[in-house]
Amino acid sequence: MPTLTSQYKLPAPTLTEAADGPDGFSKLANAIETALIAERKGLGISRYRINDFNVANGATVIDVTLDGLIYQSAGITWAAGGKPIIPTLGRYLVRGSLSYAPAAGGERLIALSQNGASIAGASFIQSYSTAAHSAVMEVVFIGSFAANAQIGLQTWQSSGKTLLCSDARLSVDRIADLK
Repeated sequence: MPTLTSQYKLPAPTLTEAADGPDGFSKLANAIETALIAERKGLGISRYRINDFNVANGATVIDVTLDGLIYQSAGITWAAGGKPIIPTLGRYLVRGSLSYAPAAGGERLIALSQNGASIAGASFIQSYSTAAHSAVMEVVFIGSFAANAQIGLQTWQSSGKTLLCSDARLSVDRIADLK
């Protein structure tokens, strides 16, 4: 077992364990977030969606409401829909993730937004052909943000039907000051 895995008591699957898809991803993500709380320095916040939600088939990108809190450092707040508000000018690491229920066909999108507009280079689209697959999606972005910028998580899908979405989370951490 790697040193950091044992140090932070993270779940480490063995070759004999069955893959457990989104549940395993969620357990690992929660364990990592918990381990990082003690190591966190500077400004940061991590929010998640408490309940699963439906995403209708269509061409409209939706904002994901984040109503749970994993960690929040002093000086950082959030706006309507759980969108973190950047408190000071700086370079930030932004991570978003979510899972879609299995469905054949169409595409799934995850994206990060700033003040309601998608951030260029901060999105991921996955296409599905004929087999039904779960979609566990993640997007990571490092960028400079001005004070009072609102950071959000967005999604969209085109499977031909409404799909259940779960495990939505968004983390924003300052990694450098800018002047």
